[in-house]
Amino acid sequence: MRRAADAVGGQAAMAELLGYRDRRNVWPWINADDRPVPAEHCPTIERASGVPVDELRRDLNWLRVPDASWPHPEGRPVLDFVGAVARVDAPRAPEAARAA
Repeated sequence: MRRAADAVGGQAAMAELLGYRDRRNVWPWINADDRPVPAEHCPTIERASGVPVDELRRDLNWLRVPDASWPHPEGRPVLDFVGAVARVDAPRAPEAARAA
């Protein structure tokens, strides 16, 4: 995140880019390891800074949608909620309901 902030002109510029009035809103994402960038801000940061979303949030599953207007060669990033949900063990139906 520090590299992204530097690319857009610093913490104050990053805050402004994301719609915050004060750089203190983005400070924790840049300076604290336990405060990840909110996922909804990652595409905006990528577009402005060139730092890929999967570097900003390695813990999330990102997919790319072809989009020639997006600066990344593989396209615009979107979160892979379907893949994430598919990996979660769904509760199993009671034995009687499965037999019916």
